[in-house]
Amino acid sequence: PKRGEKFESGPAMRPALNAAERQAVEAEPKRADETSEKSPSGESPSGENVLERISKASGAGEISRLFARSEDPEARSAAVAKALELDLKLGVRLALEFLEEDPPLFFRQTVVDALRHRLGRDPGFDIGEDFNSPVNRKAALRLRERFKIGNP
Repeated sequence: PKRGEKFESGPAMRPALNAAERQAVEAEPKRADETSEKSPSGESPSGENVLERISKASGAGEISRLFARSEDPEARSAAVAKALELDLKLGVRLALEFLEEDPPLFFRQTVVDALRHRLGRDPGFDIGEDFNSPVNRKAALRLRERFKIGNP
């Protein structure tokens, strides 16, 4: 697009989404950072911020989209926790994706605690180590095998 024109991303721009997900994404209101009306609080045009949208989400697809759209570790860790409540396999997949990014310690702890709570046992991660450490790679492999999640 030329300067000043709005860039439209249609269904062809998102081949990874299936038809139902694409339709749901197109129907969602745009986030504040996707419109010309920027909001410093991260609110959407409806007045909800991403954390509120995550807490109100009732479907795994919605949580997955909110997780993918956010770069904020607080929002991403909240999406992981919500996903673990709604769909354990999706929650584990998002947790592994999030932990692999080596987020700040507080958010690593939040996600590992959510995994521990939902799994009913310690998943084996050492939050003081980066994701590529042997202990964390081993913990991730155990979860991938248990939930039949492929490597990224």
